[in-house]
Amino acid sequence: MFERYWGHGRSVDGASDAVHVLQKEILGRLAAGLTDQAVAKELGISPRTVQRHVKKAMEELGARSRFELGVRLALANR
Repeated sequence: MFERYWGHGRSVDGASDAVHVLQKEILGRLAAGLTDQAVAKELGISPRTVQRHVKKAMEELGARSRFELGVRLALANR
């Protein structure tokens, strides 16, 4: 039951805003052509963290590949 409800929890301290900003920073750098490794180094995070944020963005937008994610983001930002 814990697992079921944990994913629906909300942060009370604004941490979700920081996560959203980080995700935008990551996706922006990837769109500029940087690799996961380069993005991680620039932002001072691990490459695995970059991959987790990309995966979360893909899930949120229903993209099945990074290419599809890029297309969906480009269309959304028109």
